[in-house]
Amino acid sequence: GLYKITSGDNVFYTDKDARFLFFGSIYDLDRQQEVSSSFTEQAVAQPEPAYAQTQSPSPQVNWNDLPLDNAIVMGDGDIEIAVFKDINCPYCQKQYADLKGIPNVKVYYMVGSIFGERSAVPSAKILCSDDPQRWLAYYMDNQSLPDALTGCDGGRSSIAKVNAFAQANGWGGTPTTVRKSDGAVQYGYGGMAGFKQFLQGDN
Repeated sequence: GLYKITSGDNVFYTDKDARFLFFGSIYDLDRQQEVSSSFTEQAVAQPEPAYAQTQSPSPQVNWNDLPLDNAIVMGDGDIEIAVFKDINCPYCQKQYADLKGIPNVKVYYMVGSIFGERSAVPSAKILCSDDPQRWLAYYMDNQSLPDALTGCDGGRSSIAKVNAFAQANGWGGTPTTVRKSDGAVQYGYGGMAGFKQFLQGDN
């Protein structure tokens, strides 16, 4: 029931009446994989595709241009990365879990929302809390938050700024990871081995 529309490098979707527009990634929750935009029929047929990006973004960005004032910083190490993420993205959850086992990494989590209010509501609560690091970790481990946490305009503003930066750079899916050392960008998450190579600057 969705129709794909391509405009230059931008990809979005609409319903049959062209009333609603949908931006971002589309996931098949049964298959646990993205099925949007640049997936080919062959890629969809693979049992565990790593990731398919929704646009053709730049391979590098200027680290100083990132909206790091809105990031939740976790970890401490010589290797610094920034991750544009949606807290409900299954690939983001896998990357987050694997990062726990990698030492010497400092992560700037730029929390956006490609799943709309489903992610914006809990993300705003995390960003507005007195301890965003704690509650981000809690949500990633439990997929829930205490009822006492509430959102705020500042949290919504942070999400909007992160989303705007991602859109401006053609980041249509999550996670999108930036390496501080050279501004290289990795799209999606294909597993620990390739990610470690990225952290070490091997790709």
